[in-house]
Amino acid sequence: MVADLNQSIYAFRQAVPKKVLSFAATLPQGERLDGNFRSTPAICRITASVRGLTQLDHALGPHRELTVPIRLLPYDKAVRLRVLYAGFHRHMADLIRKDQQVGRIPSDADPEGTALALVALAEGLAAYVLTGVIPAIHAREQVLEAITALNP
Repeated sequence: MVADLNQSIYAFRQAVPKKVLSFAATLPQGERLDGNFRSTPAICRITASVRGLTQLDHALGPHRELTVPIRLLPYDKAVRLRVLYAGFHRHMADLIRKDQQVGRIPSDADPEGTALALVALAEGLAAYVLTGVIPAIHAREQVLEAITALNP
């Protein structure tokens, strides 16, 4: 079994880390996979330090030689950012509800979950554009495809 419990950010996709832990407890111990194909060395180091890990993942993918520094936000700024994102998610969910009322988006779509998924997609693609992984036009196309897929 391969799993990363730190990916529990995908709760909007019904990810349940406790279930993975329960299932993993029934399996024999395997090898630790420590190759990270998406992150820079700096992200691997800061992730390990924030999580309190003694073992570090190794950047192996296309970003393995990037030396972009990482800066952690102080807690008060992170709290402020969380409040701003919550407001943004609510606003997106309200827009989705309005589009549901006029028939642009199916009525059975979950406005909150859809808003969260669209924002997460846009943010992830923005990071890829900023680090040179994909061109901005491809990111734009992917976001527009996700929005178009909401239409009945």
